[in-house]
Amino acid sequence: VAVNGGYAYVADGTEGLQIIDINPTGTAYILSSVTIPGSVSDVAVMGGYAMLANDYRGVQIVDIDPPESAFLVKTVDTPGLAFEVAVSDGYAYVADEAGGLQIIDLDPPASMGIVNTVFTANEFHAVAYSDGFAYTGGKDLTIIDIDPPGTAFIKYTVTMPKDVSGIAIYQGYAYVADTHAGLVIVKI
Repeated sequence: VAVNGGYAYVADGTEGLQIIDINPTGTAYILSSVTIPGSVSDVAVMGGYAMLANDYRGVQIVDIDPPESAFLVKTVDTPGLAFEVAVSDGYAYVADEAGGLQIIDLDPPASMGIVNTVFTANEFHAVAYSDGFAYTGGKDLTIIDIDPPGTAFIKYTVTMPKDVSGIAIYQGYAYVADTHAGLVIVKI
């Protein structure tokens, strides 16, 4: 789920993208739906567009301005399975399983495409962005310096007990969902 401007954008698996008017929250309702082939697992919103992680179909970009008339604009194929997507400053960062971290330039929309890839020995299933770094997870937590995106490189790797399934960054800490150990908190 991504929330932006009074709307919740929900990655709804095989049902595609659901756009819910949440203003006011007590009367929230589905404003529109966008049918997307495949299975959408994550969504991020930036600048009038929703970026959808859609497993073997890569990243699909939906024009959400206005939300009631949302439509699919472009697909950026990725080499792996797109699990999660984070956005910032005109770029999308995609946890693309065996395809590594895919960095997609989103500006201008007509020529959106992959500008860099960072691989590790591990598959990436989760991604978060904060202050010039992408935090990716698979077997371990991998911290990637993405400033600038074209020369991204692995800065640190932190061993996790099992497998990373989710990451949130807040006030100098990475909060990592680990499938074996539960929540692991890492000072970054």
